[in-house]
Amino acid sequence: MSIIEGLQLAGVKTISLPDVYHEIRHSIVGDEFVVSRSLSGAVVSRYGDKVWDVKVYCAAGKTIYNFVNWRSAKGSELFGIVVGEMKQVQIARMNLYSKPRKVGSIILTPLRLLANLAMDNNLTLRQLLGSLDNVKLLGDALLAKSKSSVVAVIELLSELYDLSLMHPEARFPYSPQDCIQELRQIFGYQYGLEVEQTMLIPTRRYASLIAGLDYALDEFNGVSGSLCKFFEARKHNPMFGCQVSKYRNNGRAVVWSAALEAVGLHDYFSKYSIVNMVDLYSHLNFIRYYSKTWVHLFSGMRCNEARCLPFNTLQKIEVNGEEFIVLRGYTSKIEGQNQTPTFWVSAPIVEKGVTAAQSLAKIAVIRNGWDDSEPSAFPLFPVISQRKENTQCVHYATAPIMATPLVRFTYRALKRIDGLNIVEEDLAELDEFDGFRDWRGKSNLKVGAQWPLCTHQCRRSLAVYSARSGLVSLGVLSIQYKHLTEVMTSYYRADSAFAQNFIVSDDQKLFVSEIAAEQRMFGYVKYNQNVINSSGRLWGGEGNRIQVSRDRGRPLIIATDREVTLKKFKSGDMVYKEGPLGGCVNPEPCEKIGFMNVLVCTDCKYSILDGASVVKIKHGLRNLERSMSMFAPESPFYKQLSNEVNAITQRLTKVDGV
Repeated sequence: MSIIEGLQLAGVKTISLPDVYHEIRHSIVGDEFVVSRSLSGAVVSRYGDKVWDVKVYCAAGKTIYNFVNWRSAKGSELFGIVVGEMKQVQIARMNLYSKPRKVGSIILTPLRLLANLAMDNNLTLRQLLGSLDNVKLLGDALLAKSKSSVVAVIELLSELYDLSLMHPEARFPYSPQDCIQELRQIFGYQYGLEVEQTMLIPTRRYASLIAGLDYALDEFNGVSGSLCKFFEARKHNPMFGCQVSKYRNNGRAVVWSAALEAVGLHDYFSKYSIVNMVDLYSHLNFIRYYSKTWVHLFSGMRCNEARCLPFNTLQKIEVNGEEFIVLRGYTSKIEGQNQTPTFWVSAPIVEKGVTAAQSLAKIAVIRNGWDDSEPSAFPLFPVISQRKENTQCVHYATAPIMATPLVRFTYRALKRIDGLNIVEEDLAELDEFDGFRDWRGKSNLKVGAQWPLCTHQCRRSLAVYSARSGLVSLGVLSIQYKHLTEVMTSYYRADSAFAQNFIVSDDQKLFVSEIAAEQRMFGYVKYNQNVINSSGRLWGGEGNRIQVSRDRGRPLIIATDREVTLKKFKSGDMVYKEGPLGGCVNPEPCEKIGFMNVLVCTDCKYSILDGASVVKIKHGLRNLERSMSMFAPESPFYKQLSNEVNAITQRLTKVDGV
């Protein structure tokens, strides 16, 4: 009962749960078996339906299992048999899994691929998966598919095999173990490789995005009150702001231009060429996307987490006399649960994005008549226009939330933001960031093209630039980002006095691990720059070990094989930190360095020093010599400084070229 268990964990009321599935009686599950119910308990989908609508059980509110749209020819007897087998597989996957499960994770894509292959060869699913010869057909077919398709199919087959062992009474097409082994041999056991990590937004595009959204949101917030007046007027008079062609036929009509003058929107609408309601709704949807992206930039939320924020998400909390901005909402990344209350730490600048979204939500209320009397029970991003009578309010009973933006919509919205076109410097920065990926070989990363933004890039970039503050170059925005970084540092610091109060969910703990991972990656970038690519002589404890191996013509593998070194940094086996004199590879906090004396670095086994370190030491030496002149020669302070100067000088003489 994995689906039911997951829904119960998520707090779904009993009246909204599907029918209970009994594996012993699987062979007699009838067409009237209820697969999904609405929040009110009404039946939404039954087993016999061609489409199972389970959006009400989905965190994103969009999961549908369609068993017929995967093939154009649908009238044959074989097609009906295969569809029946697909339903048997899907109902078993939904209910026989060993842990609580979400409907959004039980995708049909690999099952459709298998069904299409079975139909192409005039086979049922049972025949396709039950014969080693037929599995070779599958292997040949997968050779022409993408790596992700191969991974999905083998994971599905492994799942079905496990289910057949745990529940032999459940009668559905199964995958014998030797079939799985056959596929693994065909693909060389490479189906389990990592999925490519989300791209980082280059600093120049990052700055342009923030600056462009900042301007657009400020401008909109300046006219949001007038827009509310405009929609209030249209609510009482649908002919307020009508086109000239309708003006003569209605005595209450107020022509478009006159309506804009009346509410003070003429200049704003002229600037964006808004000449009718279609243009206006399109513009408002753009602004809503800008405000949601702003929230992503300054919180690190995932797409669905931002979509599901409540109207009163922005709140302030006080900890030890310090005030922090937080965004309260829900995460769907906890196992078996769809919407778990949580919150994200942000900075005051996030307020302008939330304010814009709240203004748009008020416009949606005016237009659609929704009840927003309880801010915590009303969405921050409700549907504004094109309301459908059969639209189900999945997350909030008060109003449906916005849909996930399509790629083409995102492209059109960002086209209005200046400075998002890719330049050669962006690709060079990505090369420095991760030299193991072919950035220039990507079709969507061409010089002159618009940066292909997706919301998860905002999350990734926030983690990266918070961890690598030394690489951030955001000009006048640096002050705001410095403030954000300070807040996030307090939030994510492991020894924070209030960390246990902030890190309240697995999702936030995951973000902490992402910050730590980016810190390790930043260490690799600096190690690659300061050690591997260093042309000067290295000294210090670890630096001397590396230099001696170079001089002998047998360099260490960590200095020659970047891929090996990168893996060591990712796993935490190696670290690199920049200190006051140079680099340090000590995985633990330093217990030797003191406020008045950093010379311990020169003899420490973890230090990697170079020519720049000599310059720093000489600069410190001159400062000490000037300090000596402030005391009498017989003074104990003079003698102490003199001893330190002599010790530094002796150490410098050991370094070649000094």
